Amino acid sequence: MEVIIHVDFVPRADAAFDTFYWNFVDFVIDNARRWVNIPQNDVTALDLQFSEWTKAYNLTLVPHIPQLTLEKNSVRTTMERALRAFINRFLRWPPVTDLDRDKMGIRNRDTICTPQPVPEIEADTSVIRENRPGRAVERH
Repeated sequence: MEVIIHVDFVPRADAAFDTFYWNFVDFVIDNARRWVNIPQNDVTALDLQFSEWTKAYNLTLVPHIPQLTLEKNSVRTTMERALRAFINRFLRWPPVTDLDRDKMGIRNRDTICTPQPVPEIEADTSVIRENRPGRAVERH
């Protein structure tokens, strides 16, 4: 059995993405005034995008209609891009804290430098041939 580890903070499953997105938008709306660096129109736009996602997602919960699923997938791709842009524009910097990002489900950047091992290199000098003028060089 192969274990697949996803390093992205955005859930893959639609139901999990819906829950993540809902919690994220609610947290941003509740804390936008405290953070002061996020314009209200950007918070409103985020809320409207979530409504668009919810509408597309809810249409796919009942009978399976391929066209609705394609539409939902298209909306999800657009929403993920907008969500990532919002996060990178407003939520990676103070006054948003690491604890805030944890509560929103956004991975914090690693600020601790992990030491990397120094590779040990062994050179086999027995195969090095000297090229002297007027003498043929052996090739293997």
